[in-house]
Amino acid sequence: SQPTNVLWLDELPPNMSEGVLRTFIIRWTNLMAEQVLDIYIDNRNSHKTQAAQCLIYFSDTRAAQEAINLIRGKKVEGKRIQVDFASKV
Repeated sequence: SQPTNVLWLDELPPNMSEGVLRTFIIRWTNLMAEQVLDIYIDNRNSHKTQAAQCLIYFSDTRAAQEAINLIRGKKVEGKRIQVDFASKV
Protein backbone atom coordinates (compact mmCIF):
# COMPACT_ATOMS: atom_id res chain seq x y z
CA SER A 1 0.00 0.00 0.00
CA GLN A 2 0.99 3.59 -0.58
CA PRO A 3 2.03 5.24 2.73
CA THR A 4 -0.39 7.88 4.05
CA ASN A 5 -0.88 9.52 7.44
CA VAL A 6 -3.88 7.24 8.13
CA LEU A 7 -3.79 3.61 9.28
CA TRP A 8 -6.64 1.11 8.91
CA LEU A 9 -6.93 -1.54 11.62
CA ASP A 10 -9.17 -4.61 11.42
CA GLU A 11 -9.94 -7.60 13.63
CA LEU A 12 -10.24 -5.41 16.73
CA PRO A 13 -12.33 -6.64 19.65
CA PRO A 14 -15.97 -5.60 18.99
CA ASN A 15 -16.19 -3.39 22.09
CA MET A 16 -12.90 -1.54 21.44
CA SER A 17 -12.64 2.00 22.84
CA GLU A 18 -10.66 4.98 21.60
CA GLY A 19 -8.82 5.21 24.92
CA VAL A 20 -7.61 1.61 24.78
CA LEU A 21 -6.42 2.05 21.18
CA ARG A 22 -4.66 5.34 21.93
CA THR A 23 -2.85 3.73 24.89
CA PHE A 24 -1.91 0.73 22.71
CA ILE A 25 -0.39 2.97 20.00
CA ILE A 26 1.59 5.08 22.45
CA ARG A 27 2.79 1.99 24.36
CA TRP A 28 4.15 0.15 21.32
CA THR A 29 5.62 3.13 19.43
CA ASN A 30 7.96 6.01 20.17
CA LEU A 31 5.29 8.53 19.18
CA MET A 32 4.10 11.43 21.30
CA ALA A 33 0.41 11.46 22.21
CA GLU A 34 -0.16 14.60 20.11
CA GLN A 35 1.03 12.75 16.97
CA VAL A 36 -2.12 10.58 17.16
CA LEU A 37 -4.66 13.12 15.91
CA ASP A 38 -7.90 11.14 15.78
CA ILE A 39 -9.26 7.62 16.06
CA TYR A 40 -12.51 6.59 14.38
CA ILE A 41 -13.84 3.18 15.41
CA ASP A 42 -16.41 1.45 13.21
CA ASN A 43 -18.13 -1.39 15.03
CA ARG A 44 -21.43 -1.30 13.10
CA ASN A 45 -20.96 -4.85 11.82
CA SER A 46 -19.17 -6.26 14.85
CA HIS A 47 -22.26 -8.27 15.83
CA LYS A 48 -21.84 -10.25 12.58
CA THR A 49 -18.07 -10.48 12.35
CA GLN A 50 -17.11 -10.33 16.05
CA ALA A 51 -14.57 -7.65 15.08
CA ALA A 52 -14.39 -3.89 14.73
CA GLN A 53 -12.34 -1.74 12.36
CA CYS A 54 -10.85 1.69 12.83
CA LEU A 55 -8.97 4.52 11.18
CA ILE A 56 -6.16 6.23 13.06
CA TYR A 57 -5.08 9.65 11.83
CA PHE A 58 -1.49 10.68 12.52
CA SER A 59 0.20 14.07 12.30
CA ASP A 60 2.21 12.98 9.24
CA THR A 61 3.11 10.00 7.09
CA ARG A 62 6.37 9.39 8.98
CA ALA A 63 4.46 8.90 12.25
CA ALA A 64 2.04 6.48 10.56
CA GLN A 65 4.98 4.58 9.02
CA GLU A 66 6.64 4.23 12.43
CA ALA A 67 3.38 3.05 13.99
CA ILE A 68 2.63 0.45 11.29
CA ASN A 69 6.14 -1.00 11.57
CA LEU A 70 5.86 -1.36 15.35
CA ILE A 71 2.26 -2.57 15.78
CA ARG A 72 1.98 -4.99 12.87
CA GLY A 73 1.42 -8.48 14.26
CA LYS A 74 0.60 -7.26 17.77
CA LYS A 75 -2.47 -8.23 19.79
CA VAL A 76 -5.01 -5.86 21.30
CA GLU A 77 -6.96 -7.40 24.18
CA GLY A 78 -5.99 -10.87 22.98
CA LYS A 79 -6.90 -10.38 19.29
CA ARG A 80 -4.20 -10.20 16.62
CA ILE A 81 -4.94 -7.09 14.57
CA GLN A 82 -4.56 -6.47 10.88
CA VAL A 83 -3.04 -3.11 9.96
CA ASP A 84 -2.37 -1.30 6.69
CA PHE A 85 -2.27 2.21 5.29
CA ALA A 86 -5.68 3.63 4.46
CA SER A 87 -6.05 4.88 0.90
CA LYS A 88 -6.87 8.51 0.28
CA VAL A 89 -9.79 7.92 -2.06
